[in-house]
Amino acid sequence: MMAKPHEIAHKFATLAPNTELLDKLWHKYPSEYIRTRLRAIRLLWQGNSRQDVIETLDIGHSTIMRWMRLLVEHGVDAGLRRLATPKKAPKAGKLSYAQQAALIEIIEQKNPSDYGFEQHIFTGAILVKIVEQEWGMTVSDQTIYNILQRNRFSYQRGHRDYEPADLDEQHVYGERLKKSSKHPKRAKNVSSLTNSGSRIDQPSSTAGHA
Repeated sequence: MMAKPHEIAHKFATLAPNTELLDKLWHKYPSEYIRTRLRAIRLLWQGNSRQDVIETLDIGHSTIMRWMRLLVEHGVDAGLRRLATPKKAPKAGKLSYAQQAALIEIIEQKNPSDYGFEQHIFTGAILVKIVEQEWGMTVSDQTIYNILQRNRFSYQRGHRDYEPADLDEQHVYGERLKKSSKHPKRAKNVSSLTNSGSRIDQPSSTAGHA
């Protein structure tokens, strides 16, 4: 189980800073996005609160939690080096059947807070970021919604007061999706969306197709 934000913060506070390595990485990598990451860690080590760092660097809460989690999970030295690793451009593409099944599993068994987000429900934007984080792939939020609708996750149009989802039914269809990864042609037999209500927010665009 992935650590919660307050657990990450507590563990981060117990780490021994390595400012010497941070300085070396700072001089080695002049890219602004890398230095912003390192600057955030430096400010935290200097005793600044997370909120102060967020406001100073104009970053999101989930962003700083992801950076802190790298040091907590991999250790200070390895975590700093990961923060300083240049970005690889994510590839655009479609999720495989196995990846779609894994995404459904995340929605059924995880919460946004497990991935450093403050929201209590998964939104298209959050799932897009999780896809990029997990598989290094960019997809549109509409692609996410198409996948969810095909697998009996739905949302009510016009407002955000959602009915409880039928978790047992969703789990059954998640299992069918996993099986379909071995037999892709059978995926077309999955019934269209019938139940209403889920933990998914409404789509913000109509671009993209699954």
